[in-house]
Amino acid sequence: MGGLKQNYWQNYVDGNWVDGGAGRLTVENPGTGEPLAEIALADAADIERAVKAALACHESGVLSSMRPVERGRMVRGMGDYLLANREEIAEMLTLESGKPYWEALVETDGAARYFEYYGNQAETVEGRSIPLGGDYLDFTTYEPFGVSAQIIPWNYPLE
Repeated sequence: MGGLKQNYWQNYVDGNWVDGGAGRLTVENPGTGEPLAEIALADAADIERAVKAALACHESGVLSSMRPVERGRMVRGMGDYLLANREEIAEMLTLESGKPYWEALVETDGAARYFEYYGNQAETVEGRSIPLGGDYLDFTTYEPFGVSAQIIPWNYPLE
């Protein structure tokens, strides 16, 4: 399958790489039909486990009690991973989507930049309320919102 270092990608749940309950999904090169890699296919039970793990982490306070600079390093670490593996990631994007390799490199670099930017926000955003007027009570609370999940369409898989 392709010339990639890794041919099977698991799901990351509760600090572990795990198989999906619904088996595997083959990612193919649309131009040739050649299999490129397989990815773990999650089912409803996998999603439930992931949400429970995220909620347990949130309720434990481990992240909210962590120094902002440390939380930022965790987020920036994902961008560092993308940059360290940019050629392999760009190759997969090119083979899987048909986009030019140079564009896949730009996309990988751009995604890494997002992680860098938001990782830096963890220690630089001070959080303040903007006054809305005399008839309103404005305040800022320093509590994490909690667990959220999104399923969204995209044009750039990494961004």
